[in-house]
Amino acid sequence: MKGDYQLNKKCKTPYCRNDAGKGRTICEKCKSRLLKERHPVTYFFNALRNNARRRGKEFTLTMEEFKEFCEKTGYLEKKGKSGSDFSIDRKDHTRGYTKDNIRILTLSENTYKRNTVEAPF
Repeated sequence: MKGDYQLNKKCKTPYCRNDAGKGRTICEKCKSRLLKERHPVTYFFNALRNNARRRGKEFTLTMEEFKEFCEKTGYLEKKGKSGSDFSIDRKDHTRGYTKDNIRILTLSENTYKRNTVEAPF
């Protein structure tokens, strides 16, 4: 059947075994990886916005504001998973992600802040 063939189409990315999906040539995972490589600011902006939505937090940052923030702080160069790498922190945890409420902290500092009532930052 014609419709069944279209649904089982494999991703064209080498060594990927995922289904591409109806009318697509690459799977969502490979699409996400390409976006991260080619347009990292867009990728991390979308990730931050989706995380805020998932957690029910306000998100009023624009792409231009986020780009400016990344250039000013060097966020993309030092973003990572170790304790000395950067993460985005909200200064006031009762407010959402707005231009005047975000800052850079290391992951260690951000974890400390989250685990204590009053942080020295």
